[in-house]
Amino acid sequence: MDELREWVQVHACRQLDEAQEMALVLAAVGMDYWLAPCPDSQSGGYVLLAPAAVAAQAQQHLAEYLDECRQWPPPARPVVQLDVRLRDAVGFWAVLLGVFFCQQHRLLGADWLDAGCAHAARLCGGQWWRAITALTLHADGPHLYGNLVFGTLFGLLLSHEVGPGAAWLSVLLAGAAGNAANACIQSPAHTSVGASTGVFAAMGMTVVLQWRYHAHKARLLRRLAPLVVGAVFLGLLGVGGPGTDVWAHICGLVAGAVWGTGLDRLRPYLPQLRGAQGWLAIAALLVLLLAWLLALRPLAL
Repeated sequence: MDELREWVQVHACRQLDEAQEMALVLAAVGMDYWLAPCPDSQSGGYVLLAPAAVAAQAQQHLAEYLDECRQWPPPARPVVQLDVRLRDAVGFWAVLLGVFFCQQHRLLGADWLDAGCAHAARLCGGQWWRAITALTLHADGPHLYGNLVFGTLFGLLLSHEVGPGAAWLSVLLAGAAGNAANACIQSPAHTSVGASTGVFAAMGMTVVLQWRYHAHKARLLRRLAPLVVGAVFLGLLGVGGPGTDVWAHICGLVAGAVWGTGLDRLRPYLPQLRGAQGWLAIAALLVLLLAWLLALRPLAL
């Protein structure tokens, strides 16, 4: 026993398997240990000893391990407890159709297309609101109708992931980021309009959020499905056709993927109640209204 006088008890337990597990923790970090039956317990049990010089360090390793065990398994994927309904996209339709009406009829005597398009030189020169207003403008009816259909589709899919208010606010901001990035890589005279940048941003966010959810699944096909769907839509709708701004679509998709990564981290903190989600939707409308007020302000002066 003289040899054991320099050893200190760092853990005690009743079960041998638990004692062996704690011993493995010390072995994993390269620390000496001594596992022995508890000498002063009539009901059995085991003690784990470590050299006195490193006893405090051994206890810290064991405490950290036990703390990690208490946090395992990690919490289940948070799911927004809201029923996604088609009427959640009514605001999206109202905004695009309303702005298109104003654009076609030059309401207030304004050239809405010139006032709100994503003109690269003006946007990069400080007129940041153009990145937002351009999302609500369209060159013609077919582009508008296509964006209404696919924007509703991906907007509702994203709403299922994070809630309708967070989804449409994210579409607006990520789409604007895509327009800003596109303006930075284009020539100064380049102009861009259309909600398609926002639609591709919604696609990017949906793909990332779905991929993160299915990444742990065993079946490869299920894991790849969100990426395949995103690639197919990009190929069919984003890289061809007259008047298609390919780089705007790519920038929107990339901006959505980046934004989606952030959303995945923030998902546990997003509001679960429909009323709170409604405030986020109102915030999106206020941001859009502010952008258009700034765009039309020179015409009112």
